[in-house]
Amino acid sequence: MDEIMTPLHIAVLNKEYSAAAWLCDQGVNVNAQNYNGDTAMHLAAKMDDWLMVKLLALSGGNIHLFNKAGQNVAQLAFYKGYIGVVQRIFEQKANLQDDFSYGHKLSHIAVKYDHIDLLQKLIEKKYQIDGTNNLKETALHYAAQKNYLNTITLLINAGAKVDSKDIYKQTPLHHAVQHGNLDAVKTLYQKGADLYAEDINNANLVHIAAQYGRLDILKWVNQEQKLGIHYLDNEEELPIHYAARNGEVEIIEYFRNKKCDVYVKNSYNENPLFIAAIEGQIDVVKHYCEKLEASINSVNVEGDYLIHIAAFEGHLPLLKYLIQNGADINAQNSEDNTPLHVAICSKELEIISFLKDNGANINIKNEYNQTALICALDHELDPSLFLTPETELDLSNIELYEYLIRNIDEILSRKTLREKILIGIKILNDFKDLEDTTEAKEFTENLSRKLMYIIESSTENFLGTYVLQQKMPDLLERTIVEIRELEDIFKEALNFIPNPSIVKNALNYARSRINSYLVSEKASTNLSKQDTDNYGIDIMSNKFKHLLKNSEEAKPCKVQKICNKVIKSDDLIQEKYIESFDDTSNNSLKVMGEISEES
Repeated sequence: MDEIMTPLHIAVLNKEYSAAAWLCDQGVNVNAQNYNGDTAMHLAAKMDDWLMVKLLALSGGNIHLFNKAGQNVAQLAFYKGYIGVVQRIFEQKANLQDDFSYGHKLSHIAVKYDHIDLLQKLIEKKYQIDGTNNLKETALHYAAQKNYLNTITLLINAGAKVDSKDIYKQTPLHHAVQHGNLDAVKTLYQKGADLYAEDINNANLVHIAAQYGRLDILKWVNQEQKLGIHYLDNEEELPIHYAARNGEVEIIEYFRNKKCDVYVKNSYNENPLFIAAIEGQIDVVKHYCEKLEASINSVNVEGDYLIHIAAFEGHLPLLKYLIQNGADINAQNSEDNTPLHVAICSKELEIISFLKDNGANINIKNEYNQTALICALDHELDPSLFLTPETELDLSNIELYEYLIRNIDEILSRKTLREKILIGIKILNDFKDLEDTTEAKEFTENLSRKLMYIIESSTENFLGTYVLQQKMPDLLERTIVEIRELEDIFKEALNFIPNPSIVKNALNYARSRINSYLVSEKASTNLSKQDTDNYGIDIMSNKFKHLLKNSEEAKPCKVQKICNKVIKSDDLIQEKYIESFDDTSNNSLKVMGEISEES
């Protein structure tokens, strides 16, 4: 393929017929292609230069050669509607049946691009106007889709079959209904189209109009042609089922006013409400619940609530609507599955997260004795999603037992500090009731050591050093509250770890570091001793919060000096705080003051 324009290309662009003829006589390659893959004939066709096309064709030009855009001369002529080029193509008596993508014939292209002159030329040439593409659609199907009324009339008058069927057994009338072309529907009907024609699903135009929300067509066929609304397809579905599946609330209301049963069931015992839920059509579900007085906790014949359907199918907006309007988040179906169970079965992670965050009970068992955790194991979903301090562990389930043994490190790595400690305690506590096997013993010993390390490292490194290094009062305040809340947890953990004093010391070390910060703030803000005593480790009053946030006089160097003194007096700190570990009064600042003075 040439990279540049050849002299023949240039001659064609400039309509130099003599030069083009001379070049052809000299034996140049008539089918040479430029950087776009265009031959000289491509350029002539694009310019509707029929004389040049004829000249090049007589010199060996190939009308079937494709350029980089996948076009040949025949296609260009019909796509663009170049009547002159079309005339030359017919003069060549070329076979163009396979020149177009998807099996399109000349008649399809002429109708699709609304080239009625070309279509008339095809009719004059006795061209087969009922030729079909790969979907067995004729040009009349296309004319019905486009609402080209004159073209519809022209084709039918020329012999096109008005009820020709595509591979789905849909007629041009069905296509007109799909596209909402009422005028085309009327024209086809006037030309003899069968209003009762059924497609491959035995659906007629009323079903199709309901599916696509064509209310004007429904009214016309009902009022003018007396076509009813109670036709069944091969799955015993009425048009109202089609409307529900596609969210057509206005159509449903139209059918209701025509005395259609809005709860009629198909062959699968599904009524329109549950069909809408399956498809996530929230507007239809709202209409049923708010206008047609359907219960938000409606149940189908299989025992599934609407909320189960929404959860299983992954329709989060619908699920939110149902819960916000009173649906039971823990409703159990005929198999005792909750919405959480069915969401796990279909691996709908977004739904699972939403249900958990909104209070779904993870410990409810279905008829197979499965909690959410066991159900997740059974469906190869990450069970750690359902392992919380509140999870009930049935260690008689071998699969769960082996999962915990194998994956405890990964489980804890995904949890918060509080969750790690509480889950660790829970597992150790539950393992106490198991038979004392070597495997179980090794597991509990390893978990105990891990729990001790988690408590020690987190309290010392995070609750103590990190907070003071950052010097962030808001974070300090939250940390103080968290220390208080965690004390009971730590105390419970002491029963399960090999060296309780390490945990006590780590906790007290963190508390002492924070108290040293409070002492430094006292010095910087000139608070009285009585004031600071009242701000101990457990109290952060509005007054002190204001000082923490707004005081610019605090000297970081003073904080560091006091902290250094505290660290040097580590033994004394531990002694003082171990004695007061269970002291509920927690007047820690007073003790801290004594330590600072002794230091």
